[in-house]
Amino acid sequence: MIEECPSPFVEKNPGLREKLTKCAIAYALQLKYKSAGTIEFLVDDFTGDFFFLEMNTRLQVEHGITELCYGLDLVTLMLQQADCEKGGETGLSSELLHSLQKYGPSGAAIEARVYAEVPFRNYAPSPGLLQVVQWPEGEGVRVDTWAKTGQRIASFYG
Repeated sequence: MIEECPSPFVEKNPGLREKLTKCAIAYALQLKYKSAGTIEFLVDDFTGDFFFLEMNTRLQVEHGITELCYGLDLVTLMLQQADCEKGGETGLSSELLHSLQKYGPSGAAIEARVYAEVPFRNYAPSPGLLQVVQWPEGEGVRVDTWAKTGQRIASFYG
């Protein structure tokens, strides 16, 4: 699975990022939502019209590329939010959150997720031993994983 930031489609359609951001903020404000989350939209490739799909009130697995492109540490922000709530506050201030909002990403990032599944068997798990695991290294490379050589992949998800 490949995730990329920024979206090439959004980059090619001036004003679309602003419209999506405005709608996402309005939705979160209506819900009085004050934590990390992802509001997802479906976009028509031909018209550029977009439609609300879902809101995930948690970190997404692809949060790493968001952090890289927006210069944020979303995990730290979520922990700060929890500290505020534990201290009796409603959460991080709107002013702080607004100050973190950027016009768009800086640079680009790609995330590649590797699944232990067999597409020809309706994506059934592919259990077994990871015999050789090698991850890229170098400037600008971030690897978030638990997989290593000798790791056994179970036949169930859990």
